[in-house]
Amino acid sequence: MKIIIIVLLHLFISNIHAVDRVKKINKYLSEITSSKGIEKLYPLYNGYAYIYCKDTNSLIREAWLDGNELKIKYLPEDTEHRDVFIAYGGYACLRAERSLHLHLYKVDGTRIFDDIDKFTPFYQHLSIYRQNETLLYKKGKLTSIRRPKGCSLTYLLSGEVLHNKFLNADGSCVYDKKLKIVTKETDYIETEKMNFKNTKNFHKIYSNKNNYSFITWFNWSEGQALFTINNEKHTKKEDIILPYLDNHVEISIYEKKGLIEQRLVDNWWGERYLQKDVVYRKENGDSIMPENYRFTGYFKNYILCENDTGTSAITLSGEETSQIKLGKCLLNKIGRKWVLNSFSSIDSIEYVTGLNSDKYIGITINGKNGIIDKDGNMIVEPDKYEIFIDKLYFVCRTANSTYWIYDKKGNIIGKDLLDFYFDHLDLEDETSAFRYKTDKYHYMFFKIEDGKYRYFLRKKKKSKVFYADEINTEDLSNRYLPIKKDGIWQYLEIK
Repeated sequence: MKIIIIVLLHLFISNIHAVDRVKKINKYLSEITSSKGIEKLYPLYNGYAYIYCKDTNSLIREAWLDGNELKIKYLPEDTEHRDVFIAYGGYACLRAERSLHLHLYKVDGTRIFDDIDKFTPFYQHLSIYRQNETLLYKKGKLTSIRRPKGCSLTYLLSGEVLHNKFLNADGSCVYDKKLKIVTKETDYIETEKMNFKNTKNFHKIYSNKNNYSFITWFNWSEGQALFTINNEKHTKKEDIILPYLDNHVEISIYEKKGLIEQRLVDNWWGERYLQKDVVYRKENGDSIMPENYRFTGYFKNYILCENDTGTSAITLSGEETSQIKLGKCLLNKIGRKWVLNSFSSIDSIEYVTGLNSDKYIGITINGKNGIIDKDGNMIVEPDKYEIFIDKLYFVCRTANSTYWIYDKKGNIIGKDLLDFYFDHLDLEDETSAFRYKTDKYHYMFFKIEDGKYRYFLRKKKKSKVFYADEINTEDLSNRYLPIKKDGIWQYLEIK
């Protein structure tokens, strides 16, 4: 109990210090605005930020804002802004003029490493990549790590931050926050992407921690491929054998239901065209979905799949069914359509879509989307073009491209909102090669009118209206949002 109290006290004090520091930074920015002519302010990381401002010759130059010493430090004149990230201690990668490679600098302008192809910030560390080597930068020291043999994709798959807890630094080994290896070398590692695909314009914009995450696949033989699956906390590992598909395969594990989705796609580096989608029981590897169907998600003890003729529902035992129970109601399949017997006004549901939830199911009527709950109650009317599913909200785009926001009980908490701002990377990938997200899924915000916005916290039900003339939306996982208000760039704390 004492340890918990000490940890909470430490977090509380750290938060107070961070807020005080940002207040001092905002005051400093206000004081130098007239002399420096600040053109653009970027996200704040550990007291450092990238900034455009005037130098002593009144020329607009790229610079670092050192929020700890409250100083502006200009970038070397022979460099240009490329994939800048102000990491722990004030590190950034820049590209020299006419150079094909990046160079690693400290915030004081000292160049500490040359000719980098790629880098990934990770807590107090950096992982650095060249075509022929991978290095870890820890406490000011560079350590070279050996890449595994036998995989041409190693370099391309390296540098991923997994669940903000682990680093896949070299395409074969996973490291923890202290850069200790937690997964030893294998052929190579892939990480599970967002397990909810874009289906009939339903988008899930937060990750599901109940699903397995690290996929190490190796040793395929005739007709079979062996996959080693590690969970999010890296406390459980198991081997799974699936049929080998001779192309790029995406694997999603739905541990709660004991399901594995194996999706074969081609043209990996360009547009992906689905060739085959199969759902297996994890316990024995048996397929439970008809051929030539696409899996859209599960609902309770049903898996939903579709093809050009409509939607089918399959029980977890692998039997096709024409009924889906919703409390005391039923969804009945009649021909190619579905009918919900509790709503007389709805007589023809074109598609029923699984949302990987035991509480909600998606429906499509006349090409428009809605959501009903597990008891058959209408949560979102089926007149929306797109529905973004967040942890606490349904964000819906209407026919006139405005946004309505519902809570999970179907109450409208925002309507006729304009532009919708959130981190689009969350739709497909949990990481960015150039950005370590320390405060992921913190908030999203909407434009109400020119100069007026409203943000919604994504971990608890809270929203607030704020005013800004200009906003830098580069990293919406960052707790401090760079905004320009009344001609002055500053940081708005989202709380």
